Amino acid sequence: MLLCPKHHTRIDHVNSRSKYPAPMLRRMKSKHEDRFRAAAAYIEAQFTDHTRAATVHYATTLDALHAAIGVDKLTPDEKHDDVAMVNTIADKLAELTLPARSLLSFLVQADAVLGIAEVSRRTRRSQSEISSTMEELDRLGYAYLEREPDEDEPRGALKLYAHDSFDGWPFWDDLRSFLGEHPEHIARVIVDLEFNLLD
Repeated sequence: MLLCPKHHTRIDHVNSRSKYPAPMLRRMKSKHEDRFRAAAAYIEAQFTDHTRAATVHYATTLDALHAAIGVDKLTPDEKHDDVAMVNTIADKLAELTLPARSLLSFLVQADAVLGIAEVSRRTRRSQSEISSTMEELDRLGYAYLEREPDEDEPRGALKLYAHDSFDGWPFWDDLRSFLGEHPEHIARVIVDLEFNLLD
C-alpha cells in the first residue's frame, strides 16, 4: 500500500506497528478509494452521450401515412424507398439531443414562422437556450435562426429548412397533415422516435 512519507513512518514504526493491522489498513484504503470512485462516476455520468440511448421504433409499411396523404398505387419498390427514407430521417433524428428534438417538434407543430422571443415565452425556455438548441438543429440541417428575417416576419425567426433535406418530399407537411389533429402524436414521432405510428 502506497502512503505518504509521514503516514508510512507512523504505520511502519516499531512503536506503532501493532496499532495498524492489515485488515484495518485495507478498510482505510477501500474507504479512501471509494471517495474518488464516486467522484469519478459522477463526472463520467455528466458527460454521457444520451443520444446513444435513443431507441428508434422504425416504420415498416407507412400504410397509414400514405392513406392519409392520398398516396396510393405505389409499386413495392416505391413503398420500400419511402420506408427507407423515413427510417433514415428517424436515424438522423436519433442523433439529436432530446431538447433539440423537442424544439423541432414544436416548430413542426406550429406550422408558422415564430420569433425566438415568442418561442421563449411559449416554451418557458430562455432565448439563450433556444438559440443554442437551434445551432444543433442548424448543424444537422433541420432548422435555423434567421437573424435578418423578412419584413413580415418576427425578429429572430426560427425556420425549418426547405424540403430538399428529404429529397424533395415535404415530409413535415405530410406529417402535420396526417397527425395534425393530434399534435401529441407529432411529438411521439419526432421526440420519442415512434415512427411506427406512421404504419
